[in-house]
Amino acid sequence: MNNKKNIILITGASSCMGAEFSKYYSYSEDNIVFTLSRKNIDVCKNTQHVMIDLLNNNQIQKKILPILVSLKDTLVWHVCIVHWAWKVKNELLWVTPIVDINNDGIDDEMYDAQICTFDNLYMCVSDFFKQQHMYDQTKFTLVGMWSLIDKFNSPIHKSMREINTIMRDKLRSIAEEESNHHIVMLSLSTVATETEKKYRQFADQSYWLSGNDVVDKSISTINNRKNVYEDLPIYKYHPLYESYFKNETIDQRIERFKKEIGLI
Repeated sequence: MNNKKNIILITGASSCMGAEFSKYYSYSEDNIVFTLSRKNIDVCKNTQHVMIDLLNNNQIQKKILPILVSLKDTLVWHVCIVHWAWKVKNELLWVTPIVDINNDGIDDEMYDAQICTFDNLYMCVSDFFKQQHMYDQTKFTLVGMWSLIDKFNSPIHKSMREINTIMRDKLRSIAEEESNHHIVMLSLSTVATETEKKYRQFADQSYWLSGNDVVDKSISTINNRKNVYEDLPIYKYHPLYESYFKNETIDQRIERFKKEIGLI
């Protein structure tokens, strides 16, 4: 009988992708699953929900550290952080105001939601395992995400593109420095979240990904630890990709987005 346990921490657990990954990991008794979000959620069987603001280090010390302390006598061999916390704005369309107090050209709220939340949680977890002298013998898996549209120089998603690049570079650097880490960046086409479906209500949503699609297409790569760092594209093939979307100009993309959200 295998008594070794996996600790799974899922941020942005109130999102459709967070919910699907929570469901997947809840099936195994070898997993101890914690779902993290700022709002309360319907909890999957065999998971524990922590309502927390990961931008607040006082909350992390009060809510995450006690969880780790309670598990220090558990035979933990693997820690997995699945990071779905993020915020999306489309700068060029100005549907949502951009906040850039430090004038670095990146929306502060989007940066905090994706980068700072990860930094705060990862630092807390990794520091705890180091203090307990459990770090070197523990395997870590870090799962992040970015968008396939990041590869196109779209001004609509400037902050998202730059923040995703920062996140990808950060995780790649961790992979290079920490031999016990496995990093998977999921490069996603549009995911059919309730927010996105409502926002782009006039778009053709036939080829958007569901949360379940993302889990099905990524979980083998996440679990197998084949490479130290892996960048995994996930999408549904659109029949117009080769003839139109692949060579879509910036002006065409802007016009399409305006039509999809009902501006024109």
